[in-house]
Amino acid sequence: MMHQAQMLFLVTGTCNMNCPHCAQGWWRKDYMDYHMTPDEIRTICRRTRELGLHFAQALIMGGEPALWKHLEEGCRVIRESGLFNRIDIYSNCKDTKPLISLLDKGLADRIAVQVVNMSPNGVCELWKDHAHRVDITQQDVHKIHPDKPIEGALPALCGCDQITVFDGRVYSCPGAYHNTKRMGWDVDNPRLWVNVEDDWRTYFERMDRYGIKACTVCLANGRVWKVAVDGNKAGELVGGVK
Repeated sequence: MMHQAQMLFLVTGTCNMNCPHCAQGWWRKDYMDYHMTPDEIRTICRRTRELGLHFAQALIMGGEPALWKHLEEGCRVIRESGLFNRIDIYSNCKDTKPLISLLDKGLADRIAVQVVNMSPNGVCELWKDHAHRVDITQQDVHKIHPDKPIEGALPALCGCDQITVFDGRVYSCPGAYHNTKRMGWDVDNPRLWVNVEDDWRTYFERMDRYGIKACTVCLANGRVWKVAVDGNKAGELVGGVK
């Protein structure tokens, strides 16, 4: 089997927070009512197996995964597929009951949360019995997103290794849709994505994954990360987050 690093499932646009620095803010605007179905996940897993792929991690993200209507069944399908070594849930921990249930039933391995958008009470609740499964990311500074393409940003210096899936499409990275939409470019441009039923392994092997236009405004791109934007030095806080 061919091994890839991570597959990120964008399972719902629903969220109980509205963080100004949200990495999927523009995606959520278009997919606010979206809930990935168990059948969608079965299709993704079937194609993953048919293409000879295996992933180190399945990353469940939104929106807020705890609000996903099919959280338990979806995670069960992913677990039982045997195609992922680990299942991580990216959550703000405001609603811990479904998360604790997943951990207790062995349907998730880790709950990941960022300092800038976590619920301290929720994290403490998880810590009571699952402290070793709570991963707090100490990312307390968010850089300002560029509002125009950065010259000289391609080829991108990017450490992203997350194939992203939602709505029957596979994207080369988590920021492809978000940054394309934010800049007013065409999110239906097939260069950004491939249908789940297609041979997306070969598709991504052929293409320059980090040569797409969205890379010129993506903060995962090391060239963009270092550039001053509209007079603001990269590294300034967004939305007063401290």
